[in-house]
Amino acid sequence: MKKIFILLILFCSCNAQQKIVHRENIQHNTEKPAPTDTGILFYYGAENGLLGGFKRTSSPITAANAGDWQIDNQIYRAGKASLKITSRPGVMSKNNISNKTELIGCTDRPDENSGTKFYTLSVYLHSPWAEFEDPKGGIPHGTICQLHAPVLEESKGLRPMFGLNATNGRFWIVHHFGSTENIVRTKNKVIEFNRDSALALDHWVDFIFKIKYGKTDGSITIWRRDEGESNFTQALDIQNTCTLFYSDAAKVTPMDWHIGLYFPAQSRATHIINYDCFSVDNSFSAAVSAFK
Repeated sequence: MKKIFILLILFCSCNAQQKIVHRENIQHNTEKPAPTDTGILFYYGAENGLLGGFKRTSSPITAANAGDWQIDNQIYRAGKASLKITSRPGVMSKNNISNKTELIGCTDRPDENSGTKFYTLSVYLHSPWAEFEDPKGGIPHGTICQLHAPVLEESKGLRPMFGLNATNGRFWIVHHFGSTENIVRTKNKVIEFNRDSALALDHWVDFIFKIKYGKTDGSITIWRRDEGESNFTQALDIQNTCTLFYSDAAKVTPMDWHIGLYFPAQSRATHIINYDCFSVDNSFSAAVSAFK
């Protein structure tokens, strides 16, 4: 009887371990170190702390909102942790009309908005991913990352040069650019993916954003790879566009990245998203290696 009891304990213990492993396999956790490719100029890893190299959060972290930013050791794309952001109903930014739960500013490189840069990001949207409310009755934005001109955010009201959105069951981008001397001259474009725009909930989606900075010869190219896929697929390619904010005196306004949720204030739904593998790179191959 004693032997049977011991065997039963061992069986239950092994079965529990198998369940844990199976759960990890479903979530596709990987225990890989942060990439070391010399072409990677900046790499965000939640293992290094919540900010992980970013400068600040969109609002001070207090006891009331500390749970909105978390290091997640259960669901991650690479390394051993990811950033988990939760946006709850009624949590609004200081202007009281929008919700911002973001990490802001990833680098002080003086040449950041010049030449051609590659950026990577992995996102894991938790279901249910409710549609966003828009108090004005239009198509609401649901921005999950953006490249913004911080100097002009308050004074000029300019929006991001590049912003990735996840609403209405699909990914799409917003694209703003142009002169800062006359707000009327600033262009504003909302652009759909050419292909592969559908949201994939409860799965990791890898993105590579290639941005060539320029006033007339700039470009934005996006590649996407879903969890379980080996190769990236080009989802969008915009050529001969402006990818800068600038003054009539030809001074270029610096931009920085915001990683997190930004959308109209919600009264009903909670949204949860995990981020991993954000990087700034100088080549496509370096960008691909950021996911390993």
